[in-house]
Amino acid sequence: MGVHNGWDAAIMQVSAPDDCRRRWCHVCSIWQPDRWYHCEILCRCFPLFDHTCLFFPAPIFRDNWKPYLLALPLLALSLAWNAGLALVLLWSFKVQGEEEWLFAVLAVAAIAFLCELGRIERAMWVDAVFNNRRAQEHATLFTRVVPAAGLGPPEYVEDPRGFQTFNCGWRENLRLNLGPIWEWPLFWRPSPIARQDREGKTVWSPWITSRRFRSLGSFDFGQLETVPGRREQSWSSGIELAELTDVVVAAVPARQPAPLSESS
Repeated sequence: MGVHNGWDAAIMQVSAPDDCRRRWCHVCSIWQPDRWYHCEILCRCFPLFDHTCLFFPAPIFRDNWKPYLLALPLLALSLAWNAGLALVLLWSFKVQGEEEWLFAVLAVAAIAFLCELGRIERAMWVDAVFNNRRAQEHATLFTRVVPAAGLGPPEYVEDPRGFQTFNCGWRENLRLNLGPIWEWPLFWRPSPIARQDREGKTVWSPWITSRRFRSLGSFDFGQLETVPGRREQSWSSGIELAELTDVVVAAVPARQPAPLSESS
């Protein structure tokens, strides 16, 4: 679910506990929206930034995240094809002399790059895709959560490894980062998480969003009056969702049960 990440957002990423302001980038001199991080190489902030790839080269962030993830398996297949072709030619003795050494070096280099790419690809897919965690989010993350209807002071949530703040389950994380399976070949089509970020929304994990309604536990939900705000059609999933920031809850205290009369 995407929650609006404005200045006074109900849920927002902060730099420290008890800090009511957003994170400040001292290099770019901007207040960073949720999941915006600074690139030390290019000296600027990018949305959903992961790292700067020196092979392509380019910063890996929101706008090229999906093509980059899909390019890694294709690059691995290309290296495997080159290594296999070189080994077949060497095994069949179809190359001799200087060409034999050239194909031997090609096979060894392709295998070495394939092993390193496999390590990188496994880390990217397991950590970034299935856990929805960017490289900049391995440190401790702090999130400021304002209870629904203002029932209580803001809560500051600390995530020591950054593992639970944006983790929505591996299936939902896969859909957010790559979209439905039929969209995978359409690498130019932005992923659902990129579309939500462009609309000024942040996808938080249920572990975070559920904290907005913890303060309602002392009320009788049967006596709650909810006034829903606008409802949006999430065109990435086709599911109609109500924005948390657009729901007004009028809490009515729970009725106390009448005392039982003593039986005569």
